[in-house]
Amino acid sequence: MNYIKNHIEGNFTTVPNGLINDPNLKDRAKFIFILLASKPDNWSFRTKNLAKDAGIHWETFVKYRNSLVKYGWILIEEQLSSNGRFKPKNYHLFSKPTFQIKDSKNDDLDLGEDQKKPSKKNSVTEKSRDREKPYITNKESYKEEEKEKKILDNNSLGKNSNSLNPRL
Repeated sequence: MNYIKNHIEGNFTTVPNGLINDPNLKDRAKFIFILLASKPDNWSFRTKNLAKDAGIHWETFVKYRNSLVKYGWILIEEQLSSNGRFKPKNYHLFSKPTFQIKDSKNDDLDLGEDQKKPSKKNSVTEKSRDREKPYITNKESYKEEEKEKKILDNNSLGKNSNSLNPRL
């Protein structure tokens, strides 16, 4: 059996045990919470700079920050100025989950149209020397690309695609 003797004094961060033991959170989400909790009240930051200082890409930071929001550990309060422009956001950190956002589709929050992950549904796989790896395209678009290639090949011969078919 092992025992911990905690000798940390001053300049430390208190972390909720519930956060450490939360099975819904990945280790990076927990790290981001601890990083944010280590900062003083009203500390200002830019997401990209904080992510860079933490050694992770800003999109990764946002992904795991969003999971903290989803499971109620963080509330991000957006503010508008009187002229309708966004002001800096307020991050509220909680010692226990205060709410949970229900997402019936999947476990990931919707990060916007430009950040959606490609679907593996209907993906075509090819065997390489090392392992199977999926194509970027799915079956339907792959078939369409093949049809387009045939049409382009026929047109490059200088012939009408209908004249190549003896039944027409």
